[in-house]
Amino acid sequence: MTRGRAAASVLTLLLLVIACAAGCSGGALPASSSGSASGASAGSSVGSSVGSPAAGSPRGPSSTGSDASDDAAQDETVTVTATADRVLKDPDLTESSDLAASPQHDGLLWTTNDSGNAPVIYGVGRDGRTAVRLRVRGSSDVDWEGLAAWRGADGVAYLAIGDIGDNGAVRSTLEVAIVKEPTELPASGATLTVTPVRRITLTYPDRARDAETLMVDPRDERILIAGKGLQTRLFEVPATAWPGRRTGQDRAGLKAAGVLPMLFATDGVALPGGQLLIRTYTTLALVSPLAAGAEPRRLATVALPSQRQGEGVAAADGQVYLSTEGTGMAVLRFAMPQVFSSQM
Repeated sequence: MTRGRAAASVLTLLLLVIACAAGCSGGALPASSSGSASGASAGSSVGSSVGSPAAGSPRGPSSTGSDASDDAAQDETVTVTATADRVLKDPDLTESSDLAASPQHDGLLWTTNDSGNAPVIYGVGRDGRTAVRLRVRGSSDVDWEGLAAWRGADGVAYLAIGDIGDNGAVRSTLEVAIVKEPTELPASGATLTVTPVRRITLTYPDRARDAETLMVDPRDERILIAGKGLQTRLFEVPATAWPGRRTGQDRAGLKAAGVLPMLFATDGVALPGGQLLIRTYTTLALVSPLAAGAEPRRLATVALPSQRQGEGVAAADGQVYLSTEGTGMAVLRFAMPQVFSSQM
């Protein structure tokens, strides 16, 4: 969500309040001015718990159309305790809307600002300082909201940037740009200019919509986008556009890939086994791998600690990382919940 679009922000907040009145655990809102972990110092801990159904998710088949097997995933109460892993120290990094763990540089996390900012990807080290900036040549940050990092079948480490945000649901096209992650990092804080190896202009199969979640399945490099709304609608980029074609620029139509009963998805990451981690402002869900002819299902859901406006999520080496918008905010970290690990 972006400050420059007040009307859309008010509408989103109003919808969230209405939905929470019907279904949120404890009436949780996306950001809390008291007890927030967002500005915690590195090493401090915060915790949260969730019951059934999950906070931030609509309830019952009448509101979602989901089968009972999905709702059953919410029946267990789970507590998550998170530690402040690092504090983002770059004053230019004010609206961290996504998060991705580097596939080749240990401990490095990638993130971007959203709309109205320079087309720059920030690589943040364990100390919270910006280790490198990647300026994407030929791109403008209309509304960058999604980021994914993975190692391709060709052995190359890639980053995909999703210019997919659309608070007003008015954009006729979206864009995904794919760049190679640098194999070596320059002096701390230096800026590298990178040229996308692939740029794909995308359209939805039905209508314009807001989205903040971009994921790449590491099994087959399939690119996935999750819409942000009262339900989470999944879409995939045709394999002929990626990875079928790995260079150049062209257009493609997104394909519908399923619907999840989740409210306002803000980021996600595809795990090595194809399972998806998708977060909202208040919860994190483990979702079954996408398979032809089968609807994706939530396998389990946990509550997330309070953040100023928590949007980003990444996973690496059995750890989950969470980021939030704001200056000088902490990235939170916790071990993959057992309720997730048991189903992976």
